[in-house]
Amino acid sequence: MKKKYKFKNDNFELNLPSSIKLGDVAGISLDEKDNIYLFNRGENPIIVINQKGELITTWGHGIFKNPHGAHIGHDQNIYLTDNGDHTLRKFTLDGKLLLQIGIPDTSPGFMSGKPFCRCTHSALTPEGNIIVSDGYGNASIHIFDQNGKHLKTWGNPGSLPGEFNLPHNVCCDEDGWIYVADRENSRIQIFNTDGKFEKQITNMHRPSGLAITPGSNPDLIIGELASYLDVNKNFPNLGPFVSIFNTKSDLLYRIRNKIKTQKNFNLNIINYKRIKPEYKNLKYKIILKHLSKLDPSKSDIALVVNNKILESGTSNLLFVSKNKIYSPINNFYKG
Repeated sequence: MKKKYKFKNDNFELNLPSSIKLGDVAGISLDEKDNIYLFNRGENPIIVINQKGELITTWGHGIFKNPHGAHIGHDQNIYLTDNGDHTLRKFTLDGKLLLQIGIPDTSPGFMSGKPFCRCTHSALTPEGNIIVSDGYGNASIHIFDQNGKHLKTWGNPGSLPGEFNLPHNVCCDEDGWIYVADRENSRIQIFNTDGKFEKQITNMHRPSGLAITPGSNPDLIIGELASYLDVNKNFPNLGPFVSIFNTKSDLLYRIRNKIKTQKNFNLNIINYKRIKPEYKNLKYKIILKHLSKLDPSKSDIALVVNNKILESGTSNLLFVSKNKIYSPINNFYKG
């Protein structure tokens, strides 16, 4: 049976003193008391707040180059990855450094497969071993023991099972199974305790945040990014979302901005000459030049030759009926 989820906005507000400026938050974690740890790219790298948004403390000053991933393990220590200086650091919750893996500002090189080249996130196995995803300059998952001794590495660049295109986040369940957000392959890969590929969860877009529910066979809470490409960065239904999936790839719930459908849209007529009318021979640079100036939720372009519409720029499904022009916007026909 699929689980049912319901969420509502609790109108949370951040109440920091004016002297404390919050930078871009790259990682977020909660401790046993539900205090929130914001790993951010400001002058105060760790900002700890309570559930009312009030400041508890700050620490980590002058240590990090580019904060990225954060997680609080079942040992109630916090593990922080810095993809700017190629390190993972383990701290007590009040900021005492317990362990550092990696030499600051030292990397074995791009796609070497060796730790680390711009590592991204971490997790703990039930036994306390440390899992690190190494994604911006590698396509690897590394495992270390509690003292930082390297035990195992797997992964290569690619899109086949067990390969990665930016492993961005990692989690581990109580059975030791490992879940990897393979961001640019738009999937979650699941591995057993030995690092053997078991299955993958798809039907998502650029997973860039990952958490799992407690227990065996957990549900996955996934932060999905929108596109960054000019050709589709304004496309609807591609994120950003917070989505919940089960391990069968069923979407259980999704938190998203409400999309207001358009009853009307603007159609920009572009006179266009094909090199050979019997073939498309479309000059896509010309099309992209015009599309980049439009909001595709409100506008489209029509390629016209001798007052006849060839096609629309984004959908190729534009048609005319009863002197009205129709084009699919937000996955519905609007005219």
